[in-house]
Amino acid sequence: MSRVLFADLVLLLLNVLWGYCFILIKQLLVEISPFYLLTFRFLIAAILLFPFQICSLRRISGKELFYYSACGFALGLGFILQTQGMITTDPGKSGVITGTLVVFVPFIHYFWTGARLALHVILGTVLTFIGLYFISLDGLENLTEINQGDLFLLAGAIVYAFHVVVVDRTLSTLSKPSPILLAQVQLFIVGLMSLIPAISLDRFPDSMSNFVIGGVLFLAIFGSLIAYIVQMWAQKFSPAPHVGVILSTESVFACIFAYVLYGEKFTLFMWIGALLVLAGILLTQGFLTFRRDSRV
Repeated sequence: MSRVLFADLVLLLLNVLWGYCFILIKQLLVEISPFYLLTFRFLIAAILLFPFQICSLRRISGKELFYYSACGFALGLGFILQTQGMITTDPGKSGVITGTLVVFVPFIHYFWTGARLALHVILGTVLTFIGLYFISLDGLENLTEINQGDLFLLAGAIVYAFHVVVVDRTLSTLSKPSPILLAQVQLFIVGLMSLIPAISLDRFPDSMSNFVIGGVLFLAIFGSLIAYIVQMWAQKFSPAPHVGVILSTESVFACIFAYVLYGEKFTLFMWIGALLVLAGILLTQGFLTFRRDSRV
């Protein structure tokens, strides 16, 4: 198994976790405001990782700090825009708009690097986006209406795509990048950035139930700390266009978990969409082509 394929499989498994986290977040938002949830999630993760990175942080160069901070700023801005958009947009529509990052990643990567894209990657990207659209097809009437939340979500998707490419360029530019240190800086910056709208827009929770405390810790440890270390490692080997396609599967796994755990209806359109996303991933990998292309 090639390193690229292994890294892509790891990213796919990571999105299974994030798909479950999406369902958990929907439950937690009943009891806690969105921006304080983001703040607690990322600052707790950053604090837990900090003792293991003290020596590395002391030795970090100015160039590393600049690149790692750029990654953190892009990720934080993406989360803030997405969270603001989800306040006024239904979950299905939010998923398909956020999933449009799969369209933006290859083109941002192309304009940034000038690297040619293989035809099967472009076709796989388009097929994945069509699959995401089918998953949200039950809300077709809503998808034709544009509100302020939709614009926030679209801006968030573009920023998420930009983040994928920034991480790719960071890992390619630095001579000895540290995925763990990169994750540390990102977690801390996202937590601080989330604190600003939390203080400005949300009310600090007077109390939190055991479910909220447990959910926040799960998101901090598994959905943030471990997840972003794994993502940063995997992106050392997985090309940015591959990463964009795989990250878009979060909404697919969220639908599957909603069906399995909560009995939500999984319609024919959703099954078709899930199969199209799977086909898009396989096409991106070159599994559905007669001859594997060496370009990304």
